[in-house]
Amino acid sequence: MLLKSIPKGAEFTYGVHGPSLAAIVPDNAFTLLPQEKLRDAVRKLDEITMGSVRALNAKFELLRQGIGYILFYRIVNTDGKPFVQFMVYRRNKTNNEGQLVSKLSLGAGGHIEGFDLSYHRIIKDELLQGTPIIDMGETTDDSVDREGGEEVKLFDKDGQNVTGNVMVDAKEGPFDKIGFVMDSKPEEKGYVGNIHYGVVYAIDASEAVSFEMAEPQNDAVAWACADDLKNDALFKNPECPLEPWSQMIADQIDAVEDYILTHFARAA
Repeated sequence: MLLKSIPKGAEFTYGVHGPSLAAIVPDNAFTLLPQEKLRDAVRKLDEITMGSVRALNAKFELLRQGIGYILFYRIVNTDGKPFVQFMVYRRNKTNNEGQLVSKLSLGAGGHIEGFDLSYHRIIKDELLQGTPIIDMGETTDDSVDREGGEEVKLFDKDGQNVTGNVMVDAKEGPFDKIGFVMDSKPEEKGYVGNIHYGVVYAIDASEAVSFEMAEPQNDAVAWACADDLKNDALFKNPECPLEPWSQMIADQIDAVEDYILTHFARAA
């Protein structure tokens, strides 16, 4: 068999039909969902999942590619009252997502790759068999499992790297999700939001004291609480704003904090 390189942009990518997705959750919004409704929405993604060559999708905006958008957070107690700190990083000038350069982000993660794919299984003739139908929920979880470990380095008070521990604990949870985020500008061809949607994950990194970004195109900034995100000058600088998805989440940061503390028992 002759091996040959794949031209840039020729990779196969996976996503969902945009208008169909907008019927499940609102466009141009961050949507917090109760856990049962969120699970129902993820299941519905299976019905509208399909594939496309990445370059074609970028050109014709055929699909919305799925992104596991990971909010790493810590629970901190002050005077016996818990509050949440969120990991914030900056996409620096070497970042290949041109529209996101020099913007702050609350969300780590990236595209679903071919080796992230999981498929539904059925029982046939009393045997468990695979099917060609993509299980979008498991696929996004697998992508998050990979991306979380690739993008962030978390360290405990002794300087030990605890990223693996954090990701294993999160996966055994199983992964906590809190909703969806997406935005679009139909009049602006090539806008990054037009072909992406995010499933927002919340991963408890309370074991960590500090963090670094594992990839050179991203720089660690700080752990930030809700009050910081609403009021600190660092997050109000027009020269270095929050990227659109992160801003949508920050606009509801009190609700996000309450959701985390209320819904995830191990964090309460």
